[in-house]
Amino acid sequence: MFAHTHSDSLVIMKVFSSVLYPVILLVPFVANAVGAAETPVNEEKRIVATRIDTPPIIDGRLDDAAWQQATVIEDLHQVAPHEYEQPGERTIFYIMYDKDALYVGVRAWDSNPQAITARVLKQGDMLMNEDRVGIVLSPFNDKRSGFMFEVNPNGVRLDGLFNGPTEFAPNWDGIWEGDAELTGDGYTVEFAIPFKTLSFDEADETWGLNVWRQVMRNDEMMGWVSHNRAFNPAASGEMTGMTDLDIGKGLDIVPSMSMRRKRDIVNGKSDWQLEPSLDVYYRITPSLNGLLTYNTDFSATEVDERQVNLTRFGLFFPEKRDFFLKDSDIFEFGNTGNEGPFFSRRIGLSPRGEPINLDFGGKLSGRIGAWNIGALAVRQEGTGTLKDDDLLVARISHNVFEESSLGGIFTYGDPVSDRDNALAGIDFRYLNTRLANGKVISGELWYQQTHTEGLENDNAAWGAGIHMPNSESWYGNFSIKEFQKNYNPALGFITRHDVRDTFANVGYIYRPRDIEWLREISAGFDFRNVTRLGDEKLQTQFMLLKPMEFANFQGDRLQLRILNIKEGLDAVFMHPLPAKDVRNGKSLPLQPGLYSFYRYGVWMESSPARPISGMLEVFNGEYFNGQRFSVEGALTWRPNMRFSLGGAFDFNDFTVQGLHFITRQYSLKSDIVFSNTLSWTNILQFDNVSDNLGINSRLHWIPQAGRNVYFVINYNAIDSEEGFRSTASELTFKANYTFRF
Repeated sequence: MFAHTHSDSLVIMKVFSSVLYPVILLVPFVANAVGAAETPVNEEKRIVATRIDTPPIIDGRLDDAAWQQATVIEDLHQVAPHEYEQPGERTIFYIMYDKDALYVGVRAWDSNPQAITARVLKQGDMLMNEDRVGIVLSPFNDKRSGFMFEVNPNGVRLDGLFNGPTEFAPNWDGIWEGDAELTGDGYTVEFAIPFKTLSFDEADETWGLNVWRQVMRNDEMMGWVSHNRAFNPAASGEMTGMTDLDIGKGLDIVPSMSMRRKRDIVNGKSDWQLEPSLDVYYRITPSLNGLLTYNTDFSATEVDERQVNLTRFGLFFPEKRDFFLKDSDIFEFGNTGNEGPFFSRRIGLSPRGEPINLDFGGKLSGRIGAWNIGALAVRQEGTGTLKDDDLLVARISHNVFEESSLGGIFTYGDPVSDRDNALAGIDFRYLNTRLANGKVISGELWYQQTHTEGLENDNAAWGAGIHMPNSESWYGNFSIKEFQKNYNPALGFITRHDVRDTFANVGYIYRPRDIEWLREISAGFDFRNVTRLGDEKLQTQFMLLKPMEFANFQGDRLQLRILNIKEGLDAVFMHPLPAKDVRNGKSLPLQPGLYSFYRYGVWMESSPARPISGMLEVFNGEYFNGQRFSVEGALTWRPNMRFSLGGAFDFNDFTVQGLHFITRQYSLKSDIVFSNTLSWTNILQFDNVSDNLGINSRLHWIPQAGRNVYFVINYNAIDSEEGFRSTASELTFKANYTFRF
């Protein structure tokens, strides 16, 4: 598959022998030198879960007799702002299970129940700014993988999985039940999490477990176990006694049907489509999942937030499609962030973001002992210029040390061209959350090589990093990455080729205990340097000084910023302009050379717990060989749980090379929520660089977890000289139903 030269092989051998092997052996000793493991307050905790015969009714009331038998957790401590201190409010968690599901009940007392923040009623909405309770489950108890489930006082559910030990991905959507009820002295919550929804090792009766609560009005977090003011699979206790669990036949069949009318208003064409699709999930073992999909339909997926690109490099849009989010943590590679060897968003979407049909696909993912495996194969339908394409991703890793892993990845296929493309890579990820005083250290080391038809040599990439993401006192990060000029991850995502990218930051966070209004004060410095390989010419450099940031106990923040940017242009850069300027023949060619400029700004955010909240960032200063004033802001009004209205804008006023122009980007979003199963969301977006107006209206009914009905309207118009002119519209009705066996 890979045609590589003898020199390529020598490079790989040198990386293994001189870098990878010594680092893997030495990194635990380096961590121990940073701080010998010390047991913080309430660190090593364990419970025995109670098994019951009759399950409770999940209505949020905690009035079923079964809860009297449950195992109780009430020894919570404060996680933030002052870790390990006594929490401000009392909370009790009740844990029990039967053969089908894990049941968790919560009684959350509140000394000021009228001040409980519960403004979200839309199912699946983000809950980070709400009062809420949650649980972290790590069924493999491996300190690396797990699930998060949380519920607010209105019974709104949110879930997600962890892409690695500490990185939470909220887009995963599992089938489970949860409800809540407000009481005169707080609120109560009930969870029921079916074992059919989880992956686990049936031979191991010990799971990782954590429970937590947030009180939003003073931004207090409390939890059962924590490290470095965080709770996740790496910071969890243990739950034992999980025996004789039943996943049934382990089969989920999810048929869907969508009816769609598309109109090309410009060309006067319209088209009706009736599209059936089918997803089949099969639990091969409790820890190994299989998924088959046929004629996959993504028509009801949420629209992206629009971004205006004023740079020379690509923009990142997150994955939101359920098929690719299932077990997505298995495919995470090397702590590479957005720039990695596999990014599922490249599949089923054209370079312009238009959907491409997936004829069928399959996925195998899970864990076998200390091994984590994932494989994905998809047949993507051809377009007018592309043939049908088979796309393949395979990922395997092995758990090493207490919280680390060593693995590899392979990809094949190119979704946006007919050229042969393949990639292979190896990675080592290190994590230690057991350092002195709850400190954390992590690191990564990875190497990749691609083979692309027509591109020979210089096709490798590598990176290394070390991180101390501490939430108090000193923190710091350092990473370095190289991407050679012919490195081409066709199923991945990178913004630049032929560069060495170095990043470092350092800062200090102080949390005073004797100032009533001040939660924390901090300062920091970020540095990034991107140079071209070979001649080491500077491409981009920024130095960001954050001389002061304040936060109070209500969650309001203020930060000052001083920014120095250097941009090295190797060729003429045609800077984006508003569409009307372009139509009038104006252009802004920035000539090759090295540009250096300073910008000064302030960023502020009011607490999202308030009925009216917002964010504002203002920057002013130089820009290439001119000036730029920019304002970015957002404002949200949420008077109650049934209605919210939010707007955002990004305004830039440029004067460069005698040319004055303004770019604008606006969005407006409203949610009308009839109940926690029925909601109506409307999003309007416009920018004057594309002059495109987009409207998305989405009615979503969730009669029960795993069953969905959508009615979606999309409308697009262009701002022309004669005013807004309609260009396209789309009307979609979609329904799916999950049959569990």
